Amino acid sequence: MSIARILVVEDERIVANDIRNTLERSGYDVVAMVASGEDAILRARALDPDLILMDITLAGNIDGIQAAHEIQKSQGIPIVFMTAHLDEATLQRAKTTGPFGYVLKPFEERELHTTLEIALYRGAADRRLLELERLAHVTKSIGEFVVITDTHGRITYGNRAAVERFGYTPDTIVGRRVEELLSGQVPADQLRGVVRGTLRGGWSGDLLGCTRTGNEFWMSLTTSLLTRDSHVMGVVVVSRDISERKMAEQALTAHAAELFEAKSKAEEQARLLELQAVELRQAKEEAIHASRLKSEFVANMSHEIRTPMNGVIGMTGLLLETSLTGDQREFAEAIRNSAQSLLTTINGILDFSKMEAGTLMLERTDFDLRGVVEEAVDLIAPRAHQKHLELSCTIEGSIPATVHGDPGRLRQVLVNLLCNATKFTEQGKIGVRVTLDAESHADVHLRFTVSDTGIGIATEGRARLFLPFSQADGSTTRKYGGTGLGLMISKQLAELMGGTIGVNSEEGKGSEFWFVRCIRKQEASRPPGATSAFSLPTGTLQAGMRYARSSPQWDAASIACPMGSRLCRQCGQPHTTWCSWTALFRIWMDLRRLRRYGQWKALENIP
Repeated sequence: MSIARILVVEDERIVANDIRNTLERSGYDVVAMVASGEDAILRARALDPDLILMDITLAGNIDGIQAAHEIQKSQGIPIVFMTAHLDEATLQRAKTTGPFGYVLKPFEERELHTTLEIALYRGAADRRLLELERLAHVTKSIGEFVVITDTHGRITYGNRAAVERFGYTPDTIVGRRVEELLSGQVPADQLRGVVRGTLRGGWSGDLLGCTRTGNEFWMSLTTSLLTRDSHVMGVVVVSRDISERKMAEQALTAHAAELFEAKSKAEEQARLLELQAVELRQAKEEAIHASRLKSEFVANMSHEIRTPMNGVIGMTGLLLETSLTGDQREFAEAIRNSAQSLLTTINGILDFSKMEAGTLMLERTDFDLRGVVEEAVDLIAPRAHQKHLELSCTIEGSIPATVHGDPGRLRQVLVNLLCNATKFTEQGKIGVRVTLDAESHADVHLRFTVSDTGIGIATEGRARLFLPFSQADGSTTRKYGGTGLGLMISKQLAELMGGTIGVNSEEGKGSEFWFVRCIRKQEASRPPGATSAFSLPTGTLQAGMRYARSSPQWDAASIACPMGSRLCRQCGQPHTTWCSWTALFRIWMDLRRLRRYGQWKALENIP
């Protein structure tokens, strides 16, 4: 037990010293001695003693009763009055301060000790009561459940929140064991752990509570010891309802378990997909390797396939030079035409295979650009003539005569475009135009345009026009046939030569294919000449032939001489007679070839 601290207020020094000695012999601690009411108020505020022993009659403006009034109002410290005589009026004044006792002078030491002990006990009781009142007020206003038990675990107090939540009344909850507020599902080991933790100073955690009607709910609980003067008086239990939080935690736990399971499945699926990806990658590499081997094999078969076909075509040509009956000649012509068509298809497939295998090489040489373009036109001219189509070719005069590149592949692109135009044009005309887009010191940008008045191409057909093995639509494929490789090969060759290719077309109004390429100039290139243009319309061909026959340098016999034997064998007429449109066309083509190579200078004006 702690030593009581006492403030002595006495204005007579001798008496004050005697009181001090008496108190100290009785085991009290005299914290100070003052002689006036003013000093008593100040020292009480500063020292906050456990008890004040005050003389009623004091020197100064404030006597002991007035000082006691001030101290009681501000601090409520227990006060015991000392006086030599106590009349009725003084007693009534003193009672107004609520004193804890009176001591008459002179007093005995035992009497003083008894009075002080009673005052100290009452003061402590009043303070505890005040603390309990304050605690009750606080616990009533908070939302937590507050329960106080004695040392045996029986409830001595429960605040309003606890009473309402557990379903009791303030009277019926008191006296119950605190375990009755817990669920029967709480394990005994956990309860023993709560007790051990509380005895060590306190415990906190989550427990399953239970109401009077048996409804269970989760609560967060904290326990602490209630002590006085180092003695355990009971336990304070503070808790709150956390059912919603627990439900959320359980839902999160279940969701986390689902996510973990889903993650495990996803990881397993990812592993399987990775294995499948590896297998697919291996299969793809094997397929690419097999396709490359196939393409290389087909590309390497070029000589073996083309050689017999050229033999068939050559032998058929020689056969046609011999004496044949009409039926035999017709059959031989069919063989040659079929062989030429088959060779064209084989060439397309072989070029496609070379492109796939990456073995297609470009030639680098100087060549006559005008000659290459006119050769491409000459190759398509017989078929255009058979369909009675007007065929024209125009080359701008600003284009250099000699350039550097691959003449064969350039001719192949133009021939593919011209064949395509001839195939899909039934009447009208086909035109080839070469224009200069740009020019630098070393290069020229040329645009090759092939236009026709054929069936045109629908918008949806243009999207797949340059894809392999495809044409504009199914009906076109059925009507006109073909492998669908020509435009695709032309596109690949154009890009391989560093150019671009495209088409402008409208269904029913013809098409215009263009090919733009940058070509290097030849260092010793001949200067450009005048614009070169020629055409093969139906009317002007006959006029040209008449001009040739009336020329003073060439008579009809000499003009017909290069093809006289063939003309005579075809129609059975003398070779000087212009017997058919086919014969005139062949003579016109031979004259153009002779003029190109500078052999017939007199025919410059032949259209």
